[in-house]
Amino acid sequence: MRDTPFLEIWHSSEVLQRLRDRSLLSGACAGCGNKYICGGCRARGWAYFGDIHAPDPGCINNRDYWESLVEHQKK
Repeated sequence: MRDTPFLEIWHSSEVLQRLRDRSLLSGACAGCGNKYICGGCRARGWAYFGDIHAPDPGCINNRDYWESLVEHQKK
C-alpha cells in the first residue's frame, strides 16, 4: 500500500479479481439466487475447504456442508 495505490491493487490483483467473479463459485453458492448480492463468506470457504470459491458452510443454504463438517470432526 505504501508503494502501490489501492485502486491499482484492486484492479490488478488476480486474487481480488477472482474473488469478485461470482461465476467461479461452487456448491450451493454457485446456484444461489443471492450470489451476486451475498456470495457467501469466502474466508469460510477457504478455511474449511482450502478453496476461495467453495461453498460457505455458515450459510443456511449450505446446511448439508456444515453437517458433513461436523460429522467429520466427530470421527
